[in-house]
Amino acid sequence: MSGYWALVLEALKGKSTGNVAPLFYKLGASSSYATDMHDVTIGNNGAGIGPGYKAAKDWDYTTGWGSVNGTKALAYFEANP
Repeated sequence: MSGYWALVLEALKGKSTGNVAPLFYKLGASSSYATDMHDVTIGNNGAGIGPGYKAAKDWDYTTGWGSVNGTKALAYFEANP
């Protein structure tokens, strides 16, 4: 993720984004979320020790917003710094 974010910053030509978390929450709430992120909806993080948290649609404790669709999310971040 650090390497990916370095590419985003490079594409933004040095424009500072500050704390990255609000940008991902903004993306998660946008109409671009379905194409710019891969939502993980199955599984849990219990590791056999306990129930853990279950993956669910949209944001969840197990996977957050899911994984990044690199090219599409980059275009979103360029358009919505």
